[in-house]
Amino acid sequence: MATRDFSTATVVCPKCGKEGVVEVSTSDHPYAKHDDFRIERLPDGFVVRKLSKWQHETRYECVNCGVQAPYRSV
Repeated sequence: MATRDFSTATVVCPKCGKEGVVEVSTSDHPYAKHDDFRIERLPDGFVVRKLSKWQHETRYECVNCGVQAPYRSV
């Protein structure tokens, strides 16, 4: 069984500028067909709107202004 790589990144709302630190993980299995992306913890004020096993398809929403944005590690 493969372990997971854990990391942190900053998420920023493109409209109001609210930001926070998100904790994410990916599979480190060398033969995996996808990175099995997971959001482990989002900061207050953000919610996940679309969760995908690929990070470029994952979207989050700012609770303050309701704007959705794709997850990108900054």
